Formats: sequence, structure tokens, C-alpha cells
Amino acid sequence: MKKAITISSLFFLGIAFGVLAEGSFSKNLSGKILLQVESRGEAWYVNPSDLKKYYMGKPEDAYDLMRNFSVGITNNNLEKISVGFINDGQDNDNDGLENKLEESLGTNFENKDSDNDGYNDGEEIKNNYNPFGVGKLNINNNFSKLQVGKIFLQVEKNGEAWYVNPSDSKRYYLGRAEDALNIMKKLSLGITNNNLN
Repeated sequence: MKKAITISSLFFLGIAFGVLAEGSFSKNLSGKILLQVESRGEAWYVNPSDLKKYYMGKPEDAYDLMRNFSVGITNNNLEKISVGFINDGQDNDNDGLENKLEESLGTNFENKDSDNDGYNDGEEIKNNYNPFGVGKLNINNNFSKLQVGKIFLQVEKNGEAWYVNPSDSKRYYLGRAEDALNIMKKLSLGITNNNLN
């Protein structure tokens, strides 16, 4: 009888450990974009709120994610998060910032040095300096780390969407649906079918 109780105790302990391990695995992937490397490169988003994966097959799917899972954020709070950028689009002034990103930030995409201080906008943003004047930006790394994996909508502007990448705690401008899907795929983490399941 003691042996039966011990075996069943170990069985239930194993199930509990499996559930805890699965939960911590999902938690480690919270907010990340996963790219299914053993298939056709399908992209998935792990929503930090419910730790479930959501498929992003088409640009419309990425747009739905932005609409359904985004959280409103004030300009003041958004400015506490460093700007990350991937240079894939048009950059009229060759400052390292795409035109669409410059429009969202308010810098001049026809002038590589918006504040005429001798430093181009891309270098200032990359190093957390103010592209509109003197000094550093009001970056708060502790605040940024608490926001990783979230999708924000800039409620005090035009509803611009931003994704805070868990790998570097920087915010990336999502732009249109096609841009959002491309950026999210570029910031993705490869995952096997077994781990995705």
C-alpha cells in the first residue's frame, strides 16, 4: 500500500512539475515574436497578458494584433523607452532613420540634422540624445524593462503603434500592417515545432 501511495504521489508531482515547467517556458517567451523554423517561417506572438500564442500569417493578422492587444500610452511614458530601428525603407536624408520612423518621431526626413547641432538624427536617437535640442532623452531603463513584449498605441498623437522588443527593451515603430509584420519577423526568435507546441 505504501508503495502504491508513493508511486501515485510521484506521478502527481511529475504532472505538477510539468505544468509549472510549461508555465515558466511560456513566461520566458512572453511578448516575443516566434518564427517557426522547421516549417515555412510562420510568425507567432506570445501575448504577455494570457501567455497564449497568436498566429501572424498575413499583414492583416499583424494589424489585428496591434488593434486587439495594444495598450494606450502617453507621450511622456513612451519617451522613457529608447527607440530601436531597422533600416529597410526609404531614408531621404541618409541619417539612418526611415522616413516613416522620422514622421512618427517628428524629426525632419529631409534634413539629417533636425536641430542643426552637428549630429545627425540617427546617431542622436541611437545614443539616446535629443534630436530636437540639447541633452539626453529622458530614458528610464527600469520602466522600459517592465514594458517588454507590449504593443503600445500612442494615444496623445495619431495612434502610432510601437512594439517593445524583449531582447533589447527598445520600442520599434510598427507603421502600417505590412511594416508591422516585417518588423516583427525581423525581431523574432527561431523556435522548433516541438517547443512551439
